[in-house]
Amino acid sequence: MIHQRRRKPNPFDSRAAHRAARYQRRRPQASPDSPASAPTETNAPQEATTHGNKTSASAQRAGNHAHSERNARTHDHGVHASQSHGQAHDQVKSEPHQKAAHPTDSNVANPQVTDQPQTDHTKTDRPQAQQAPAGRATQYFAGAPTTEDVRRTITVTLRGRDVPMDVSNGVFSTDRLDLGTRVLLKHAPQPPAHGTFLDLGCGWGPIAVALALESPHADVWAVDVNERALDLTRSNAERNGCANVRVSAADAVPQDVRFDLMWSNPPIRIGKEALHELLMQWLVRLTVGGRAYLVVQRNLGADSLIPWLQQALDSQCGEQSFAVSKNASSKGYRVIEIVRAR
Repeated sequence: MIHQRRRKPNPFDSRAAHRAARYQRRRPQASPDSPASAPTETNAPQEATTHGNKTSASAQRAGNHAHSERNARTHDHGVHASQSHGQAHDQVKSEPHQKAAHPTDSNVANPQVTDQPQTDHTKTDRPQAQQAPAGRATQYFAGAPTTEDVRRTITVTLRGRDVPMDVSNGVFSTDRLDLGTRVLLKHAPQPPAHGTFLDLGCGWGPIAVALALESPHADVWAVDVNERALDLTRSNAERNGCANVRVSAADAVPQDVRFDLMWSNPPIRIGKEALHELLMQWLVRLTVGGRAYLVVQRNLGADSLIPWLQQALDSQCGEQSFAVSKNASSKGYRVIEIVRAR
């Protein structure tokens, strides 16, 4: 006869039953209409004495605990999904605003620097390469600027001399001595002590005043089409004691006047054809042995202007009448020298 070994009661099963009972009492009461959710009473001491009751209570506790964990995970997942959806919705709504507020961020971070297209003065079978903008034309290309005449005094250095000069709106380089003029004044050779000089396109007069201070016994003509520029040059010459400066409109200069020296920062931006006409009108008035010095920006066609001037002067005045060459280069500018040989 086989005797079955009697299983000793496990004290931990009783503790598990008590925990399951406490957990069951803490759960919220369900609706009384549902019989499945009706509260049940648990007799912990009775369940502890029977193996079947012990197994049932343990399984019920594990099932209740797993159900609670599933509900918690489902709730957390729903909250997380709702938050993620809300954040994504807010992000989508904010993206157009950010793009509208910063339309050129990529351009600011990676600027594209390109050289200006050069004007080819040797080609005459195409329209003007440079056209003056309408706003700038009213400033210093027109005879009467429409901007308000607000004058102020600045101090500029003209060939080693600090000179006070009045400037105003509506003329070229309204608040400082421009770079091209500074290059010309630095590299142009010493002017002769006597003679008749010309500042073509005088603006507010820095070149004319510099020539008058360098050669006080010379006769310096300052020519421009801008009435305000002529008035500023006249007042600046008087202010600096340059009585040898004659300020005149271009069409008021007598036709029989010839020039021994010409310094100019010509208005390149008036257009190629207009510039050619302007230069040819005044360069042919150089005396034999007379010299002209023009400053032109390289990116605006200085290198192609040299052969064009040579060809145009040879065609109008005869070959070898003029010699055109590059005198100096500095800071992106060329100083062009024109010498009349005969």
